Amino acid sequence: MEKAEVKFKPIAVHAEMLAREKQKKEGAKTVRADKDVVRQAIFHAFEKHQYYRLVDLQKLTNQPPGFVKEILTEIAVYNTMPPHKSMWELKPEYRNYRKNKKEAE
Repeated sequence: MEKAEVKFKPIAVHAEMLAREKQKKEGAKTVRADKDVVRQAIFHAFEKHQYYRLVDLQKLTNQPPGFVKEILTEIAVYNTMPPHKSMWELKPEYRNYRKNKKEAE
C-alpha cells in the first residue's frame, strides 16, 4: 500500500460561508425598532416560556443583540447558576403567571 485513498474532496468555500458572505453583501443589518414595541414582544415571548436565551429572543424580535440585552437588563434577571444557566427570566415584579381557577378561589 503506497498511499491512503482519499474518499472526500476538501472544499475551500463551505455553504455556510457562502450564505454569510451573501448576507454581508446585501447589508442585512437589523434596525432598531421602537423600544416599547420590542419590550412588548419580549413580554409576549415570556408568556409562552419562563426562560429564554439572548439569541432566541434576538431571533424572535429580529433586533440587534445589544439592543435586546439593553431591554432585558431592565426587565429580566440573568441566571448564572444551574439548572437555567445562561438564561434570562423576568424579574418578580413583571411576572404574571396564570393560576388554575381552583387556586384563585
